[in-house]
Amino acid sequence: MATGTGIPLGLDTNQLQEGGFLAWANLYRNRFDNDNIEYFWRLCWAIWFSRNQLCFNSNAMPWDIVLRLARNTLFDFQQINSASQKSSNITVKTWSRPEEGWIKLNTDAGNFRDGFWGMGCVSRDSAGQVMMAGCVKKQTGSEIIMAEAEALLWGLKAAKDCSFSKIIVESDNATLISALQNETQIISELGDVLDNIRVIASCFVQLQWRKVSRDANKLAHGLAAAAVIEEEKFWIDDLPVELQDIWNSDLQKGNAVNLSLSSSLF
Repeated sequence: MATGTGIPLGLDTNQLQEGGFLAWANLYRNRFDNDNIEYFWRLCWAIWFSRNQLCFNSNAMPWDIVLRLARNTLFDFQQINSASQKSSNITVKTWSRPEEGWIKLNTDAGNFRDGFWGMGCVSRDSAGQVMMAGCVKKQTGSEIIMAEAEALLWGLKAAKDCSFSKIIVESDNATLISALQNETQIISELGDVLDNIRVIASCFVQLQWRKVSRDANKLAHGLAAAAVIEEEKFWIDDLPVELQDIWNSDLQKGNAVNLSLSSSLF
């Protein structure tokens, strides 16, 4: 089997039935260098993705498109991880209130099922009060970074519609935030989403990208998990009742963080 990069991997798919996929994959694990083993797994993912497209969407992807998808996603992975390694920013571990005059936007994606991702966003002011929150189900690629990028784009559009001017955007996907911080240019569908994010980002007076831990992104994660329909759902100055406890916990932690930074707040 050729890889589409001009290098034949020499895969024998006739051996697949002898011991299952994992046994078949192990046959090649020690035969490839790092570049080829990375491409091998990306190719396996692309074949699995094309199978899902056929099963769930009746979309038969041509073999050359499958190979191109594997090649492009490998290139994206290498580019983004290269940018991530160069980034010196420290991941924020606890949600904290933004400075006065700023809005903090958290976004997340999760709950992948039947080709759809749940996406959530929430914006809060310097007092920790919810300004806007929303959730939606969207169909996109099966890779989490693609879903996280789509969620960030959707949340950023919602923040723009609210006429916020100075905004801090937080996500727990470090590679996504690093790609935006370093203005990484990539050539696949993910690159198109990143370009759209940058266009919307240019509409704000000031904007900061910030990578945070999952603990600091719980409210956005809860909203993503709450997405059950494709229709967008928004709350203004409010939240779903089941997420009030997470908001209260964030508020208490945010107060503690801000107090530790400045004892003159009270």
